[in-house]
Amino acid sequence: MLPKIISNITLAFIAIVVLYTLAPLFKDILDSIFNSNRPKKKSHSKEEFDEMVKRKIERMSMSGGAQGVKGQPGQGPKERSFLSYFKEKDLFSSPEDEQFFEGMNSSMQWGDFQEAKKILNQIENDFEIIDKSASEGINQFIKSIYNKETLLSLKKLNGGKIDKQSFLSLASTLFVFRHINQIKSKRFADQNQLLLILNLAAIKDTKAKIKLIESYISAEAIDSIKESPILYRDLISGLNKTFDQLYPLLPLKTEKLEKEFNNLSESDRKKKYKKLVQIYHPDKWHGDLKSQAIDDRLRENFNLIQKLYK
Repeated sequence: MLPKIISNITLAFIAIVVLYTLAPLFKDILDSIFNSNRPKKKSHSKEEFDEMVKRKIERMSMSGGAQGVKGQPGQGPKERSFLSYFKEKDLFSSPEDEQFFEGMNSSMQWGDFQEAKKILNQIENDFEIIDKSASEGINQFIKSIYNKETLLSLKKLNGGKIDKQSFLSLASTLFVFRHINQIKSKRFADQNQLLLILNLAAIKDTKAKIKLIESYISAEAIDSIKESPILYRDLISGLNKTFDQLYPLLPLKTEKLEKEFNNLSESDRKKKYKKLVQIYHPDKWHGDLKSQAIDDRLRENFNLIQKLYK
């Protein structure tokens, strides 16, 4: 009796093992019969599997992984940019200004900065853009200056705050400096005069200013330009003020002046002469820079005016 029971138990155990082993096969056969429309499971090669794992790791690294900063699922750390510093310091003038700079991240990515036309319009009030490539490359230019260093400069210029309008103003100034050979001033016909005045506006040291003026007097040419971060309205105001001060030092065009005197009546000639004396007489010059070369240029121009008048 006992051997029979052991034999039945053994057979039952073998049957269970066989059924467990063949169960997946039976399942596939039954699925193929009753679920013929069910998509078959795709097998992947080693290379495909490795690529899937790589993409998964990249997605997890971009989202901060399955766990957030505090271990909560789906709350990965936000990506930091250079704007994070200015947000944390509360340096934006308003929520609208903060939103503007956040939107610029997308604009820089796609190269379609919507405010570029405002920058060009502001510049074209005072300058003629003679090289189309300068205006056509405005988006790339904005991208090159949209960084932490520029915004820190803007903060110093704008009373410790950053806003949209001041950024557009500073961008206009930097455009002028970096495209000086592709633009032409509407007031200063001579490019060397423009370079001289721009440099003087950027230089703070008095001795350096005098040295630059003396170099211009001797050669009447400026080879380089010093960039100065300054708001555009201050740039134009400074250029006009500097030009008015330097005007008596600029070289006189003898033929033009002589022609003007000859085409005037005697009374008008006298009026013009008195007006020029107020501008060119060495004692009338209002410039705050003094040197022997500057005094010599003032006397040279004044003597020429006296000679042409007489």
